[in-house]
Amino acid sequence: SAGAGMGFAFLNASGIINYDDGLYAYTESFEENESAAVFVYNVGAGVSYKINGSLSLNLAYKFNASSDGFYSPVSGKNQSLVMHELSLGSKIVF
Repeated sequence: SAGAGMGFAFLNASGIINYDDGLYAYTESFEENESAAVFVYNVGAGVSYKINGSLSLNLAYKFNASSDGFYSPVSGKNQSLVMHELSLGSKIVF
């Protein structure tokens, strides 16, 4: 199966961000919560393998991303959020 979606998300960040790529290290702390409303979207696909009449295994992948979210002092520009999801599951029918 395959699917896609889009919408808006309200993001809120607080705390400490640590960045270290081996060449450059940076730590930023947020004294106040930083928030943003962003456009989000996802696409995904999955397969299901029927083992017997009541049991099947499922494997799925989903890519989630947003438009520009928070300002990053490391890059000097707003950064989008990106997430890859891989899930393995089972389904039992009674």
